[in-house]
Amino acid sequence: MSTRPRKIYLLHFCRPFGHAEHYLGSTDHLSHRLRKHARGEASTLVRHVVAAGIPIVVADVREGDRTEERRLKNRGGSKSRHCPICRGELTLEQAMRRIRANRILESEGVAPVADALYQLAAGA
Repeated sequence: MSTRPRKIYLLHFCRPFGHAEHYLGSTDHLSHRLRKHARGEASTLVRHVVAAGIPIVVADVREGDRTEERRLKNRGGSKSRHCPICRGELTLEQAMRRIRANRILESEGVAPVADALYQLAAGA
């Protein structure tokens, strides 16, 4: 069992993919999970979003367990209410800078993977 605290993360799609604008997940190793998303191995939805060339931003990361993740998913309605980008609290650039500036996420190697996920989908 991992000693890392579990993270709940919200991915914001820079353009909607059908009806989807976000992906909410949880993991105990965020950089590894984001790499899997970039390779199309962690989520069918995210695989299709990346293939469609839609940039993806890690909009929010918080500590929480699977029960909390399920609670957030079951709340009903759009995940937009949880998204600081959709709520107008952060621009895409500010969200990217916030991930880079988070020392815990940086020590886990999340920022470079988050940047790569954005650039991979954006075709940059």
